[in-house]
Amino acid sequence: MSKYIVWHCHDRTGSTRDALSSIKDMVDKCAEHDMAFSCTNHGSIASWVELDNTCKEKKIKPIFGNEIYLNKNRDRIFEIRTKLKDKKLDVDERRILTMEKEDLQKNNHLLVVAKNQHGWHNLCELSNQAYVKGFYRFPLCTYEELFNLPKENDSRGIIVSSACLASPLNQFLLKEKFNEAEEWVKMMKEEFDKDFYLEVQAVNMDEQRFVNKKIIEYSKKFKIPAIIANDSHYINDSYSLAHERFLLLQGKQKVSDIGIKQYKITYEDKQGKRKRKKVDLDAEFKKDHPAKKLKVGDIIGSDKIIDIEKVNKVWMIEADDLSFKTEKEIREKVKQQHPELNDNIEELINTNKSIYDIIEEIHIDEKIKLPKIKDSDKLLNEKVVDGMKIKNMTDKKSIERVKYELGIIKKNGFAEYFLVLSDFMEYARKINVPLGNGRGSVVGSLVAYLLGIHFMNPFEWDFEFERFMAPEFGSSKLEIILDNGKKKILKEDDEVELKNGTIKKAKYLTEGDDIK
Repeated sequence: MSKYIVWHCHDRTGSTRDALSSIKDMVDKCAEHDMAFSCTNHGSIASWVELDNTCKEKKIKPIFGNEIYLNKNRDRIFEIRTKLKDKKLDVDERRILTMEKEDLQKNNHLLVVAKNQHGWHNLCELSNQAYVKGFYRFPLCTYEELFNLPKENDSRGIIVSSACLASPLNQFLLKEKFNEAEEWVKMMKEEFDKDFYLEVQAVNMDEQRFVNKKIIEYSKKFKIPAIIANDSHYINDSYSLAHERFLLLQGKQKVSDIGIKQYKITYEDKQGKRKRKKVDLDAEFKKDHPAKKLKVGDIIGSDKIIDIEKVNKVWMIEADDLSFKTEKEIREKVKQQHPELNDNIEELINTNKSIYDIIEEIHIDEKIKLPKIKDSDKLLNEKVVDGMKIKNMTDKKSIERVKYELGIIKKNGFAEYFLVLSDFMEYARKINVPLGNGRGSVVGSLVAYLLGIHFMNPFEWDFEFERFMAPEFGSSKLEIILDNGKKKILKEDDEVELKNGTIKKAKYLTEGDDIK
């Protein structure tokens, strides 16, 4: 059954220092209004497990996504950074490379959502590549990585929408580069076909209204469906002031800065190093040089003016309505603030609803995925014995503690886990990676100490193993009362079959479930 999707949502776990909503709040509101939402945090899939678990509790279909950071020049930026590390680099070449890097490091946003299990795995891989291969201030993706995701049944299994004002499309539109905007739309349509959507947003800004109008035009011209979003960062409008203050604190700005314009001046010193400076409209760029009288090409002392742009002193804080809106609320908002969307609101909302049916149920495999190591228990025992000899800990007290810990580790199937961590640490020492003494409850494990996972003897510090791994770890019990009054004891992760054929883990059972 079709449901309205609150498209393009951020939560406080995945979009740290930007969003205020919790996954639970959004799931609860969806359950109340019989709708769904896409979880699309900034460059992060960190909330996916929480999303999955919380949606299951409320019997809501989770929609997994990511608002990726996109930079087509990422690899060139890395190449330049490597070159700039060369202390013998010529001064002129250093100046040219520095200028090029500054010009290239502007990132764009793009929204991607998993349509099915194949797409879910593709988004995991895209995120991995961004963090492992492409981290530069943010986890960056390239078009090549996006376009090279493997296809199944002629689809990458992902839905792509054109995102917010920071998207490639909207940046072209705001700069009135309409030919480039149309070429970008055609490129994305060619790559993703029916899985590509143009995204309008109900955000109360003149810039947004301008791009919305063009996007509706392109939707009709290129026959690409448009979807409506609200770029949600908090659960309702009452949070808008808190969000505003939140962003002001981050930027070290004041309430009085809201609505004020500034000049953003880009200039170059005689060594060719580019710098940027924001100056109030009535202030001086330098002594006796008012900012409002500057022109591109002016030489001020040893600096040359490269670019002058008038910008908001506080960007986006005027958009005080980034709340999580229901279908009814979005209709009211469009009617009040977005005349450019009013004639198309029914079509936009119907597109949101149609996507719900396209997105399949996606299941996260929660099983432990440690590598299978042959005779892992035996190998772990041997490595621990070696560690006892090296550290001269073969006394009765140490032997008893080791036997106790190994029994719990083996009982819970964590032998591979300890072997893998031991291997990590051994390799780190081999290549001279700096390591700390130890952190967290693991310092209570004598086995971990003997394997070199940490360097704090728990006997010397009176640390207990149970704080790290309790004897009953992984075996929490549930008491299920059946309609005949009988009781059944299950482990949380036991799988139970219902009469309708559904398989559920015991921890997700709810009152009324008909057990086979």
